[in-house]
Amino acid sequence: MDTNDIYVRPQVAWSKLRAARADGVNVYIYGATGFGKTELINRVLRRQNTVTFTGRDLTAADIAPDVLPVGNTVVIDDLQWAEGTDVRRAILDLLRRTDMWVVLAGRSPVPEWLSPALHARALEVITESDLTLTADNVKELFHLMGANLPESTIDRIIPTLSGSPVPVRLTAQAFSTGIPYNQAMYDNLVHDYWLYLDQHIYRSWPEELQDFMLKLSLLDRFTVPIARGLTGRDDAERLLRRA
Repeated sequence: MDTNDIYVRPQVAWSKLRAARADGVNVYIYGATGFGKTELINRVLRRQNTVTFTGRDLTAADIAPDVLPVGNTVVIDDLQWAEGTDVRRAILDLLRRTDMWVVLAGRSPVPEWLSPALHARALEVITESDLTLTADNVKELFHLMGANLPESTIDRIIPTLSGSPVPVRLTAQAFSTGIPYNQAMYDNLVHDYWLYLDQHIYRSWPEELQDFMLKLSLLDRFTVPIARGLTGRDDAERLLRRA
């Protein structure tokens, strides 16, 4: 079996998304990079007629009432990039429609501009916690991918992965080759994950966001006011929602 076909369901998120689909309730899914938002959507909706957009290049005209086919599912991924009053108003209008189902996905908790839909109870929220793989999920994925480690070793590894599907998968792939677990192996895995983030995420950011996050990387933790003070950016909160 191709390892790309192997998938372990984050059960809470899976159940919420399927229930929302059955009830016709629109959905907002959020989680950091690597938590499997897009994969979850693709798996649950694989047999549905779906029109998919990315917030990075979305325009109001793309989702105008006379453009989208009635009865389809509309997915807008990377919602953190959807900026501009006209685009956000068009998304809110889309959420009010009763002739299609809408799934939104982003990296931050529900943004303030989506509050009207949330307050109208027109939006089911699937959180990063819902997307997190349990210890049993991790062990199942290790087994399916052929990472046959002693359970005691897997138990030591699990806390380092934070239940995030991408690092869990990278780790399982590495151990499926039969390489023993040791500190050098773990360090290589950490390096590979940062390489993944660099190649697939950070390089796609605009320069202003890269510069902003580079300055904040000096800190282990920070608040929005601290981010404003350190970077000199009054729009720090906006940039953090995009990261």
